[in-house]
Parts: sequence; structure tokens; C-alpha cells
Amino acid sequence: MKIFNINNLYDSVIAGDHKFISQAITLIESKSKRTFIVREKLLDKLIINICKYKKESIIVGFTGATGAGKSTFINSLSKYIKESTKENISIISIDPTSSMSQGSLMGDLARMSTLYNHSNIFARASKPQTLHMALPLLMYDIILVLIAASFGIILIETVGTGQADIDIYPLVDVLCFIMQPIEGDEIQTVKKGLLELVHLILINKCDEDTKHLAMKTRMLYMGSFQ
Repeated sequence: MKIFNINNLYDSVIAGDHKFISQAITLIESKSKRTFIVREKLLDKLIINICKYKKESIIVGFTGATGAGKSTFINSLSKYIKESTKENISIISIDPTSSMSQGSLMGDLARMSTLYNHSNIFARASKPQTLHMALPLLMYDIILVLIAASFGIILIETVGTGQADIDIYPLVDVLCFIMQPIEGDEIQTVKKGLLELVHLILINKCDEDTKHLAMKTRMLYMGSFQ
């Protein structure tokens, strides 16, 4: 069992050390009862730091159907933010494991590989406790670690299983639904549930061949939610 030095781990998280931020998240995600007290002590210290220095972060959640291009969009958005601001950015990609192989199903961070060389961008995959969960049970605690580490912008990509994927809503300041251009009849199946909660609907993959359909989709959604 890994032995954690709470003070060293705390100091390193506050300093923004990516290695120790990962260790802190691993500690939080641990199912071991032996680490429970250590985890709670670390979180207590981090909460005190957040309150003392009035640290705040903008938390943006992204959901949408598989294949809509969430990871690619987040990759581009992160690079844009990096180039236009000095904010530290963290990305948590919820990536479930296969119930058969225990391997990663989505590999979202592989599509964000260009971000790894940026010192002010921290990217990590996090796994739900079961295949059918949208978020890890301790997602709020993971967010606390990132706020304490002074990440001004926190981006969270959900599995995007469908309109029932609403667990993220209470945790974020802005919830963005990313979708591909669709035919008119399809809107009837997705306009309720999750879409009643989202702040932004982003129609992705608007290439020349799909630009007309994308504009049609935009008009359908504007009319549906007025």
C-alpha cells in the first residue's frame, strides 16, 4: 500500500505540481478503507485553503452522444484558452472501463495528446464506479483538489450516454451539450430531459457537406426551446 505524507502531498497540490495532483486524485478514488482517514484529512486541509484564499474556478461540463466530437472540441477549446489567457486549465474526462476486459472504452485523453506538453494544462481520465454511472461518486472531491491547485478553468467531459446523463448538472457553472447535425424528426427524441438543463447547445462537425443540415438543426432547436 502506498504511504502518503499528507503535508507533502498538500503542499505539492497547492503548488500546482501535476504529479502530486494526480496522486491526490488517486487517493480520493481509492476504495481502500485504509486510506479513508488520510483522504478526509487532505480534503479538510484543501477546503481550508480554498476558503482562506477565496479560490474560485469556472467549471464547465460537456455531454452529448458518443461520436459528437466532445474530446476534439475540448482539445481545441483548451488550446484556445491557453493562447488567449494565462489561466491554468484542468480537464477531467470520464472514461468507463469495460465490464469484461477492464480496459478503457473510450480513450478520450488519447485525442487530447497535444495538451500534454503544456505546463498549465492538466488532463486526467477518471473512471465511474460502475459502467452505467455518468460520474465518479467522488467527483465533487476531485473538483476540490483542482480548485485548491488554482486551476481557474475546470473542464469535465462526461461519458455522454444520453439525455438521462444529468448527474453533472449540480457540479458545473455551465453545461454544454455537444451534438452532430440531425434530421428534423430526431429532435423529438432528444429535446427533453438533459436538454432542459443545459446552458449551451453546440452543433459540432459543421463541414461543408453538413453545413446546411447544421443550420437546420439550429433552427429546430431554437424553435423547440422558446
